[in-house]
Amino acid sequence: MLCDPDLPSLQQYSVQVLLDPDTANPMVSVSEDGKQVKWERIRRLVPRKPQRFDCVLNVLAKEGFNTNSFDYEVQVKGKTEWNLGIASESINRKGDIRLSPQNGYWTIWLRKGHEYTANAEPAVVLNLKKQPQNIGANVDGNNSAPLIITPVIRKQRYDRWSDDEYDDDV
Repeated sequence: MLCDPDLPSLQQYSVQVLLDPDTANPMVSVSEDGKQVKWERIRRLVPRKPQRFDCVLNVLAKEGFNTNSFDYEVQVKGKTEWNLGIASESINRKGDIRLSPQNGYWTIWLRKGHEYTANAEPAVVLNLKKQPQNIGANVDGNNSAPLIITPVIRKQRYDRWSDDEYDDDV
């Protein structure tokens, strides 16, 4: 349960995110309904496209957002590794990419089933006592900290990124 005084206002701008298979790394498949991803053990034969990630195991939403504020929630229950966040429209998708606000990525991830990290400069280790079932993300285009990510089992918000010089659609 998300215990947050801003919850009603966050829900007001809730969006459904559908994933774009044309951006998915060849080792990542997107479900037909665009709501789930799966890591593949064998590299899929997919057309090379400029919008496709070629090295990092990422996928983007089909539609970007240029509204001032929205939020979404992702189910992560039972997962041992994942990346979650937002990216600016102009991000690099080719080669080895560092996921950081300076490169247009505001993300957190889970590794080894228990290591949570906010990918900032420097990275911030998140010490969660319980594994969240869902992760909520609130994007506020009016704020110098554009992304707030909240494990839905906690009362506090863990991290805010700030990059006053970054002004691009996400």
